[in-house]
Amino acid sequence: MNLYSPKKLEALEAEINSVIRQVAVWTKELGEVNANRLQIEVNQQNEIRFMQLSSEIKKSMACMQIASIDFELIQLRHNERWRRFLADHVPSEKLFTLLQSSEEIGNAKA
Repeated sequence: MNLYSPKKLEALEAEINSVIRQVAVWTKELGEVNANRLQIEVNQQNEIRFMQLSSEIKKSMACMQIASIDFELIQLRHNERWRRFLADHVPSEKLFTLLQSSEEIGNAKA
């Protein structure tokens, strides 16, 4: 019995070709899986960045609202101090004239 008979060599060659084809299929599938994994990672990174940006926007909006409230409080305090200053230091007949002129200036700016 010949160890290297043509039938055995053909069978061995067919088996090797079958393994080569299967390895090629697996290699292609692994490449596709890797590409999909990379795409998923990119999508996850984009989602994380989107959430970070969304959080930053919300934080900025909250800061703007706080600043607006602070500005309104400062304006109210200023107006009250100015009213008290005028009441304490300006005679009432001149106060009416000052108030009218400041209203005219305010209307001109608007």
